[in-house]
Amino acid sequence: MVEAARRSDCLLMTAFLLRFDYRYARLKQRLPDIEPVRSIYAYRNFDRSLFRLYSRTHSFIENAIHDIDLMLWYVGGPVTRAHGFCRNTLGLANPDVNWGVLEFESGALGVLQTTWLYPEQPHEDLQWNAGIHVVGDCGVLECSNDQVGFRANTDDSGILLLDQTGWAEIHGEARGAFGAMLRHYVACIRGEAAYAGTPPEEALESMRIACRLVEDSRRRAIASAPGAAGHRSAGS
Repeated sequence: MVEAARRSDCLLMTAFLLRFDYRYARLKQRLPDIEPVRSIYAYRNFDRSLFRLYSRTHSFIENAIHDIDLMLWYVGGPVTRAHGFCRNTLGLANPDVNWGVLEFESGALGVLQTTWLYPEQPHEDLQWNAGIHVVGDCGVLECSNDQVGFRANTDDSGILLLDQTGWAEIHGEARGAFGAMLRHYVACIRGEAAYAGTPPEEALESMRIACRLVEDSRRRAIASAPGAAGHRSAGS
């Protein structure tokens, strides 16, 4: 896709919507206040019922890739080593507990955590437990989806903290980061804006890193399996 876009001189937009979420974009703007970045921790935890569908793809690629994109955006340097640690507790096609550790050329460390073990929830009440924590020499910046969203407290459900910045439909129009991303894409096609999303080459690098995490986690699983000859520690 990247090569086809280059040959045809067409716009190829990548759907990394967190760059259009005002909280994560604002964090990027404030990075000069705390730089250099030393540590990033990103987490993304979901309702276990959703994994019946999304287990078809490894979670490092399915959802943690959005956090990989953020880390590349925030650190601004290449990843030198990727270490993946995964567990399969639900017995589906791919692991439901996933931790990744990224070592950057700058010396910064990134930790990714994603699980699919949250209690089942009605779709309209889904609560996304996701966020990011960035530590630099001069301070800390962080976003948390389930602490600044829409709050509801009813007799039936109790307290719900419902994130509305990712997507929400207001008067029949898509709002939040998804809506902003799509409107930006249309503006670019019309020639009204310069593309500000994730460059395709960076999106491709995020996919490569996600695949490295998957590969490393599978090597660890093989090495730790009963009957394996010794223990191997593989860092890709």
